[in-house]
Amino acid sequence: MKFSLLISCAPQLSEMHHNALSFAQAVLDSGHTLESVFFWGEGTSTALKTSVSPRDEHDAATLWRDIAALGGTDLNVCIASATRRGILNKSEAKRHDLPDATVASGFNIVGLGALIEAELSADRVVRF
Repeated sequence: MKFSLLISCAPQLSEMHHNALSFAQAVLDSGHTLESVFFWGEGTSTALKTSVSPRDEHDAATLWRDIAALGGTDLNVCIASATRRGILNKSEAKRHDLPDATVASGFNIVGLGALIEAELSADRVVRF
């Protein structure tokens, strides 16, 4: 079965984000496919390159990159939500006269079309 996830909760503010990570790992452990994870709204803060987790907590971006590497999963970030939170790729940073991108490695800043494509190709879409 092919799954896609929609993450709209911030990793540092919600147990739901941890549940999403656990669900994604369970999907892969069960032999299913995790095609796409789409970060939207507050969930886009996962992709902020300058975010630092306390030493006693796991770094959500690293955990998502690990899941993506295991499953060949796209980690997509909504461009509108990301821009509002200062998460920019190189072209957006240049457009806003900023010196560097702020999106963490492994994450792709995309439009809503990527979410629609993920929903159409997946057997199940799960929102956290």
